[in-house]
Amino acid sequence: MLTKGRMTLMSLLADRSFKKVTVTKFCQLVGISRSSFYWAYPDINYLCVDVIVHEFEVRFNEKRQKEATLSKRIYEYLEYLQENALFYQNLSKQVQTGGCQCRSIKNAVYRALAREAQIEESLQVRSLRIIANNIYVIVRDWIRHRCRNMDIHDIYRAVILQLRQEKWVNL
Repeated sequence: MLTKGRMTLMSLLADRSFKKVTVTKFCQLVGISRSSFYWAYPDINYLCVDVIVHEFEVRFNEKRQKEATLSKRIYEYLEYLQENALFYQNLSKQVQTGGCQCRSIKNAVYRALAREAQIEESLQVRSLRIIANNIYVIVRDWIRHRCRNMDIHDIYRAVILQLRQEKWVNL
């Protein structure tokens, strides 16, 4: 159900005529009962957050496998976000309407950076969590403003500046 559900949600949110996605509508499209949905997720917002986290992890790890530098993977991920801006804007609207489960997204960013930095000391962990939160806010605001208020290069520089504060993160 998860894979089909993610794909269905992605196709719904990639549409220009986006309206709020309801559990009932989603279940009808996927072909499951509402109780099956609620067995997996407390509400539609959790599904949306799951899609964001899954897409981030797939895209970011896909670039890691190519052994590109962290800065190169970040830029390629920002390009992916820009290319799929409508989907992410609609996804952001969907999550906004119901409460914030952004901690899961911030944790995904943190885990990716922690893998890269291979950190263990608690001071570094706290510092990296702050950086992950800052990166999340920068990218979230860029998406919410339809990727047009700032150029992708400006966003990239803002993210890299956050990472350069810690010399142990390899760029």
